[in-house]
Amino acid sequence: MLGKTIHCFGGKSVMAPSIFVLLVLVATIALLMTDKIPIGVIGLLIPVALVLFGILEPKTAFLVLGDPLMLLVACAFVFGGAFFKVGLAQIIGDSVQVFADRFGKGSEAFIIVLAMTVTIVMSSVLPNLGVVAVLLPVFLSISKTTGIAAGRLLLPVAYASSVGGLITLIGSPNNLIGRGALEAAGAGTFGFFEFGWVGIPLSILCTLYLATIGRRWLPAQTLVTAAVGIPAKASVNISAGAGSSGIGYSTDDSALLAASRGEDTPATATPAVPRWHQILTLCMFGAFVLGILLEKQTGINAYIIGIIAIAVLVATRALPEKTALSSISWSTLFFVGGILVLAGTIVSTGASQLIVDVLVKMLGGSPNPYVLIGGMFLISLIMTQFMSNTAAAGILAPIAISLATGIGGDPRALVMAVVLGASCAFLTAIATPPNIMVAEPGNIKFVDWIRSGLPLSVMAFVVCMVIVPLVWPVYA
Repeated sequence: MLGKTIHCFGGKSVMAPSIFVLLVLVATIALLMTDKIPIGVIGLLIPVALVLFGILEPKTAFLVLGDPLMLLVACAFVFGGAFFKVGLAQIIGDSVQVFADRFGKGSEAFIIVLAMTVTIVMSSVLPNLGVVAVLLPVFLSISKTTGIAAGRLLLPVAYASSVGGLITLIGSPNNLIGRGALEAAGAGTFGFFEFGWVGIPLSILCTLYLATIGRRWLPAQTLVTAAVGIPAKASVNISAGAGSSGIGYSTDDSALLAASRGEDTPATATPAVPRWHQILTLCMFGAFVLGILLEKQTGINAYIIGIIAIAVLVATRALPEKTALSSISWSTLFFVGGILVLAGTIVSTGASQLIVDVLVKMLGGSPNPYVLIGGMFLISLIMTQFMSNTAAAGILAPIAISLATGIGGDPRALVMAVVLGASCAFLTAIATPPNIMVAEPGNIKFVDWIRSGLPLSVMAFVVCMVIVPLVWPVYA
């Protein structure tokens, strides 16, 4: 039960619960910016702090761990791991190598389009770090055989892994967080392909730009592949969680980064997998996707379908239980859970109203929808360059919802702007792990990220300002 004031241990009144919750929000952002404490720990500390100071009852603080959003995210992680375990992702990578060798004929523009298209499609349903880990040796090999500088292929691949996650609901944890925040607030929802309204146009624009005008800003033609030392047919054996964020990946990132440099790692080539394992995995994944698409029509929560499908894979030994569990990024789940708890208390204590009152006073009673959408996008875009994009989305989504409801608008517009901005990890190497992974083997410098990323950020801003108000009007 919420008290009217926070009391210290001596019993003296200290502050209103709403003020304390805002302080927790500020502390969360500060800890994320320092990057000193694992985000999973930060996520767990949030409900602990709220319990210690009487904001939440102990028995309710951790109920969020059973929230449908948490279970849906966990299912997405497991299916991402299954795709890599049974070799489906590697089959795609090998096919890309064959296709590029046969039809590319050394054309840089063609290979950039191929690289980005494949990465976008894979990242729409698979974890972006895992996708880049599979495709990295493929395009380093192509770089070696064609003489095209590795960075001129790997930088587009990194960008494509970010925008590809914007096409489907399960493409990124950001999308799931946005939908979960809306549903928790009773403010609507997003469908499985609804993110494609912004993700598909942005993916097309980014691909066309980097294959044409943007090629002049790609890393200079300095071939570094030989120095990197990755063999033509290198492979990476991984088990991955889903998503396009700096978090949400269960495999040891250092091993993947070592693989990207051609160093020896404990990972070895995946043993031969029975064909029926691959077919069954595809069928169960299809059932999971259908469960999400038809959730309203069937009345069955999508996570129920996901759990049943995973149980089938484990029971038939197509997916070992250990692999299923290790595919889940527990750090991500704990952080998302903590953010959901914080979002709930921001609303229940009236902290959200304090934020909204200040913003409405600054913007006026019925602020321009383009100012609202553009502002939320830019704040999210800036935050995601220096912290986990999932963290940026998790922090800003409840604020966007409170702001929209406070002015009588549709929260979906502002939440979509937040999710889109959080996915635009274009400007720094530390914005997302795929960027880190390609930076060294591609010899990609800080200035390369800025020169190539700024135009993409502008494109994303234009897509946001044009499409979001049309599809999700702030004022109906």
